[in-house]
Amino acid sequence: MHIVHGELRKAPYVKSGVGKDGQSTMYIVELSEVIKDYKTGEKSYTNYSAMLFAASPAHIDHYNKTIVEGNFIVLTAEKLKIEVSECGKYTKLAMDNARLEGSGYIAQAQTAASTSTAEASSTNGRAFV
Repeated sequence: MHIVHGELRKAPYVKSGVGKDGQSTMYIVELSEVIKDYKTGEKSYTNYSAMLFAASPAHIDHYNKTIVEGNFIVLTAEKLKIEVSECGKYTKLAMDNARLEGSGYIAQAQTAASTSTAEASSTNGRAFV
């Protein structure tokens, strides 16, 4: 099993109406990993891409909130497939059967903000210190 985590630096590609029944939504995300050689100081990059699918409305809603540019995500995959660009200069590891295992701070910040708003409204406008 392979685990890749990182911040989504660009928006995912999203396509609705896919799958056998046409009710699923596809999300394609790309992540990069940077490794700096401690001897030479040279950086090397590993690029990953993953295709995720959501079928139920709740699943689609969850992905729409968490698979967004700037959010931190954790993906797992059973296998990695090497994809080489046409010019042969760039390689990308495609994550086979990728799964979203966790997501980070944007979804948590939205939940915390809605919770504090609900708590403030339940005090009937009274401030507590």
